Parts: sequence; structure tokens; C-alpha cells
Amino acid sequence: MHTVESGPRRRMVAQLWFWVVVAIAAGVVFGLAAPAAAKEAKWLADAFLQLVKTITAPVIFLTVVIGIASLGNMAKAGGLAARALGYFFAATVVALGLGLLAGNLIKPGAGFAGAPSGDAAADAQEKIAEAGDAGHGLVGFITNDLLPTSFVQPFVENEVLKVLVLAILVAAALTALAPPVRAKVVGVLEIASQIVFGVIRLIMWTAPLGAFGGMAYTVAQFGSGALANLALLLATFWGTAAIFVFVILGTVARLSGFSILRFIRLLKDELLIILGTSSSETVLPRLLVKLQRAGASRQ
Repeated sequence: MHTVESGPRRRMVAQLWFWVVVAIAAGVVFGLAAPAAAKEAKWLADAFLQLVKTITAPVIFLTVVIGIASLGNMAKAGGLAARALGYFFAATVVALGLGLLAGNLIKPGAGFAGAPSGDAAADAQEKIAEAGDAGHGLVGFITNDLLPTSFVQPFVENEVLKVLVLAILVAAALTALAPPVRAKVVGVLEIASQIVFGVIRLIMWTAPLGAFGGMAYTVAQFGSGALANLALLLATFWGTAAIFVFVILGTVARLSGFSILRFIRLLKDELLIILGTSSSETVLPRLLVKLQRAGASRQ
């Protein structure tokens, strides 16, 4: 009997999600018990985010190049991209509509009289000024946010959209090569991809430290009283998100031939990391690995 129980327990202790849950709980306790010290723990979350960002651009570049180049046909790649963008646009419109409906019906911010601090207001004005200087509209978006200024600049500054543009250009050039040459180049990129994904596996085991620091800082910064005041907002957000996930995405998943519940179980590690670090960017590289292992093709 002891052997039967110890097996699952050992397997659970070896799972990343288990240690993220432990870290989140420990961060909450630390933030409530020692708020002054907990505020200094934010550097753990920042360090984890910094580590992930160093690998995000190479992962996106390699995944997109290999996926498109392995198709060997830009027309197929273009059709796939058009369908993906169409789905993204439709899902975004539905999500925004649900959010607006929930916000206007429940009004979670009604009666809140809080005001930003002087530092926060000054920082916001600085960001607004920077956005104005960078240009706006379609032309500003293309020249400033989409087109890179050099091949290495998007990787150095971790600008994902520009990395994506470079990846598409490189993939298009690869598809124009003779099949034997293209296969050799894709093989080299596959090896590089395996190395990068190995780095991701190492980095993700530091996620509990990032979750601990992020949760401790959040609780210490806002306190238990502020968290209680935000209860209605949290309930509104999670309720609306649940409707979108289980009804909208659940329908899409069923039409695509898989279960949304099984998909959520697959992503439990990533969802907990997002909860602890308050950033979805931290799980993008690992998410690409998991989707491929679950059977999603590179294309």
C-alpha cells in the first residue's frame, strides 16, 4: 500500500506545476507576513522574465522558418497564415465583445475613487510622449513596429513582430532553393531548434522562483485589503474568461476534434506560471514545445 501511494506522490513532486503552486502559496504568505521584505523579492520575477525574453525571439524565428520552409510552397504558407489571421480577428472581436458586455453589466469599478501616484502619472505621460514621437497610424506601425532596421536589431531588442517579418523573409528565400539544399538547411535549423528548446527546459525550472517573487511583491504592494477590494473585478474577469474558454473556445476545440478540458490540463504548468508572474510572455517558448509534443504540426 505504501508503494502504491508513494509512486503518484513522487511523480507529483517531480512536476513543475507542483512547485509553481507551492511557490505561489509561499509568495502570498511572505507578502502578508513581511511586506517590506517581500517588495524586494520582485527581482526574482524580473530575472525570470529576462531569462525567458532572451530565448523568445530565437524560438519564434526558428519555429516559423522551419514551419514555412518545410511546406516548400509559399502559396500554402500564405493560405495557412490567412486562415490563422482570420480566426485571430474573429476570436478577438468575440472576446472584446464579451469583456465590454460584462464590464457594462457588472460595473466592477463603480464607486472606486483611487488616483494614480505622482510617479505613475509622470511615467504614463512619458510613455504617451514616446508613442507620439514614434509616429502613429498605419505608416508609423509599418516603419516603426513592423520593419526591422537591421537583421540583428529585432533579436537584440526582443521585438517579436520584427523577428516574425525576418523569419517570413528567410523562409520565403528557403522555399526558393532546390529541395536537396533546402532539406540540408532545414536540418541544420532543426538541430539549432533542439538546442534552443533544451535551454527552455532549463530556464522553466526557475519558474517557481519567478512565481514566488511576483506573487510576494503583488501581495505586499497592494495588501490584503486591496485584494479584497479587487474581488469583484477578479470575479468578473475570471467569470468572463471562463465563458469565453469553455463556450467559445470549447466549441472551436470540439469542431477541431479535441477536448478543451484535456487542452487545459495539458497547459496547467503554463497557466500557473502566468498566474504567478502576471505575464503570458513567459510561457510562449514552452507552449510551442508542448503543442508540438501534443501532435500539432510545425506548419
